[in-house]
Amino acid sequence: LALAVKPPRDGSLRVAALLMRGLLAAVALLHASRLLWFLAFGTPDTVVAPIAIQIVVAIVQCMLQIAMTFSFLLMQNFRLNDELREQADVDVLTGVFNRRGLDLRAHRLLARARKTRSRMAVIIMDIDHFKRVNDTHGHAVGDQVLCWLSAQLSALLRPNDLLGRYGGEEFVALLPDADLASAKKIAERMRSNIAAQAPEFDGARTPITLSLGIALAQDADYDLETALAQADANLYLAKESGRNQVCHLPPERQDGKLQVA
Repeated sequence: LALAVKPPRDGSLRVAALLMRGLLAAVALLHASRLLWFLAFGTPDTVVAPIAIQIVVAIVQCMLQIAMTFSFLLMQNFRLNDELREQADVDVLTGVFNRRGLDLRAHRLLARARKTRSRMAVIIMDIDHFKRVNDTHGHAVGDQVLCWLSAQLSALLRPNDLLGRYGGEEFVALLPDADLASAKKIAERMRSNIAAQAPEFDGARTPITLSLGIALAQDADYDLETALAQADANLYLAKESGRNQVCHLPPERQDGKLQVA
């Protein structure tokens, strides 16, 4: 009923919710009409409506009941589909977006940024020497590290930023309305905060550091694949220059002298 009164702004669930709201309005109108009839001609005990009217009212009530049942089932089906679709976009292990979920949202954000010519940044980050963690402590601890890191990074990003696990130990953050200075500040905050901690997993302290590469959407002409390639090139430069660093070079200088942010 709440969905029928206030349907969601978009999505397939809105259609069923609007249908339910319309049916509720029809039921309310029917009952209001009957009330007006009784007020005008007396109570049901003293006045019997013509048989034709009684038949029509009964048929309408039956059809409305069937339609409301159908719309309720439709709402439940759409809600379940939305939940399943959301689950398909989330990484099962860490709870952040998976590659599919992040790509879908990245294309929408980039299309919006392209239309308004607004700023946006992409950060690719990778756990330094993650294979060593798995080899030393086992993959179970490696999974714990990924879950811990996901929670830490999510808390360090801004409310409107998006985080996804792109595969293995690689994460991608989308920063809407962020220029280069803002992106560097956010990336450095993540790097320094993670490096300053030495979380304990399975009874052993495990220092974790990140290497991060930044790309700007406007430098990539608001194309996701191009932005990811530029950010990945900067990530590679950060790795090559000693790891545990934030790196950004504009595309035209990525083959030149390395400058670390």
